[in-house]
Amino acid sequence: MVTTTVNDLDPRVTAGPELLNAIASAQASTLRSVLIYLCKDPSTASQIEQAMLVSNYEFQNQNTSTNTYPKKRKHDDKISRFARCVNCKDFDVVLNEKPGKEQACVYHDGILEIDADFFVDDDDVSADPYSIDVNTDWRVKEFPEGFKWNCCGQYGRKVKPCIRSRHSQTVVNYESGFNIWYLGKDGTYVTVDSRDPGDGSDET
Repeated sequence: MVTTTVNDLDPRVTAGPELLNAIASAQASTLRSVLIYLCKDPSTASQIEQAMLVSNYEFQNQNTSTNTYPKKRKHDDKISRFARCVNCKDFDVVLNEKPGKEQACVYHDGILEIDADFFVDDDDVSADPYSIDVNTDWRVKEFPEGFKWNCCGQYGRKVKPCIRSRHSQTVVNYESGFNIWYLGKDGTYVTVDSRDPGDGSDET
């Protein structure tokens, strides 16, 4: 789901609650089909274009702080206003460049791993700990202390993400020109990476 609502795009929304609820409950494929159908009308298609596209030339000249979008395009090209973040979900490329959005994306830059020593009495884990799928296995929810992030040492899926940055379509690092914040020992985000993936001391 995109991070921008209809009201963010245009505060003058006149649709009633019934229509808004219908839109909210519809599947993404259904909404795409409806939009494509509405584009048959030139006037409606123009309004949809204003909401879904942004001038690449204006975008690149107004936003130079990050490189979330390729820059080798013609002046009259238009690009999608919404893009897929490599770390989380869809994002608005226009809002992403605004001041205050530097830490809008939160994530772990490692993976959640099972601690086989925690499940010493579990025959299935003992036989083959790598067969446990941390995305679907019931143990992750029931025993969060048995699963540790290898990037920051925190236990469980529902802990604070240890990285914050802007949204990006490519891997985020200092070489890409991004500022990165790391989860500190006191639970706040700082620019110095003091994470310890070995002891889980950053658990919150």
